[in-house]
Amino acid sequence: MSEMPAATYRTPPFAVGSVAQRVDFSMIAQVDRFRRLLRTTLESCEEAKSNQLGLRRWIDTTGSSVLVELGPVLLRALEKDLAADIFWRAETFLRNYCSTETSDLPRSVQRELLRHVLSRVRTWGQVEDWIANYSHASKSEQARQEKELLHEESRDFSQVHSVLVFALRETPQDLVPQRAFHHGCARPSVGGPPFVDMVLSLAETFEDLVVEHEHEVLLQLNGEEGKTLNIDNEWSPALRLNYALLKEKTLCATGAHDMLGTSTRTACASVIRWLLAHDQHTRIPDFLMKIDDGLCTAEVKKHLKMRKQTPSMAVRRCIWRAGTTKKVCLWVAEMAEERWGMLYKPKRRWTWLEGTPDDVVASIPDDLFESAVPALFPETH
Repeated sequence: MSEMPAATYRTPPFAVGSVAQRVDFSMIAQVDRFRRLLRTTLESCEEAKSNQLGLRRWIDTTGSSVLVELGPVLLRALEKDLAADIFWRAETFLRNYCSTETSDLPRSVQRELLRHVLSRVRTWGQVEDWIANYSHASKSEQARQEKELLHEESRDFSQVHSVLVFALRETPQDLVPQRAFHHGCARPSVGGPPFVDMVLSLAETFEDLVVEHEHEVLLQLNGEEGKTLNIDNEWSPALRLNYALLKEKTLCATGAHDMLGTSTRTACASVIRWLLAHDQHTRIPDFLMKIDDGLCTAEVKKHLKMRKQTPSMAVRRCIWRAGTTKKVCLWVAEMAEERWGMLYKPKRRWTWLEGTPDDVVASIPDDLFESAVPALFPETH
């Protein structure tokens, strides 16, 4: 693709500290400038919002027809995610695919592909393949491809837990498991020791990828020395997750439960990137499902403690949740010795019922029974 021709536009002032500047830039230089401006204010939500307003004014007043049309996509992405990666992706896309004079792509297609890139619905390679196929297609085939693209269902993460969202955003669409996350109910509400247990379980998943020289670091992470270590970009997934585990344990011990998940979100995203870079693609779907299962299991344990219900043995995993996108009303969990348990509220009080799988299923309320059976016994449906 040819680079975008240089053009000069006058931009509204952006506030950097107490200094307001007005500078003329080419279209790409402007994109690079707002990327750098926003990167410096990521840690301050209020300043970041201020720069979003500045970006909105800049898009509205610039003479660039490309940015005027694609600007709303950038703004929607910024409203959901202030990560600097957004701006790098926008800059790269505009430079490669949106020349004001030579691009053969209709603006509607440009907008949709940019949205896919920013929301990570497609990887760069998938975008390039789509454009290559489109460029060599007949007019009628191009029209069909445009229609298919514009009506393609995008990934909606509004009901997905943030730990899983961070991992999904780094995952190519073809590696995302084709199932409803969180059993199709509201995002799990987790915290405290059950959340820490989940991170430990995730870390154990990748013990086989720990190389010889990392064993000493792993021992340090599990001891007092770990508190002084800084994360290394070359670490394997097990070390990344153990580093997150150390941070989460510290937060949990100090009572800072509202901060739980920050390190785990970053670690899960970096694990996906590591697996992609090291040709471990086949492990990604299982990792995503393990995150999902771990969150739901942590939620069961949390609610058992909140409802003052004590299982006769440890809960291994949550195998089903029932409810709506707003609220969960019932959990079915697996325990040892082929026993199941169910936490629900048959009348006015929460109840924990244990028994064989058949006993538990037989006790599921009538209005949930029809949807429960295929979910709990998928091999028979």
